[in-house]
Amino acid sequence: MSQQIDQAIRTAHTTDATAQDLLNYDVPLASMLLVDVEVCAYRNQSNRAYWKIHAVGSRANGSATALGAPTEERHRNDAGASGWTAVIVLLNDQVVVRISGQAAIAIDWLIKATITIITPE
Repeated sequence: MSQQIDQAIRTAHTTDATAQDLLNYDVPLASMLLVDVEVCAYRNQSNRAYWKIHAVGSRANGSATALGAPTEERHRNDAGASGWTAVIVLLNDQVVVRISGQAAIAIDWLIKATITIITPE
């Protein structure tokens, strides 16, 4: 069995509630993957949010599939950030970290992702 660990840091600036994919990561064929993501969103000292999310999936011949739903280990937010969202989804052959802010509100986002890929020898 071989393994590969990739890390990514991405930033974004949103000004509306439209969902935006902040990270798209291709899942290799014949692999299992573990995804750990931390997301920080900041407008000001009273409008902040944080998520720590884990996902497990695999890809055989076709699309990547999740092994259960992603788990939100930790989520903290101020009342002004209660509508903001961060999620992990598996779409086709990719892991996607998707964020959504708030209409007419400027928000700065940062994600830190660690992706462990395991493939048979």
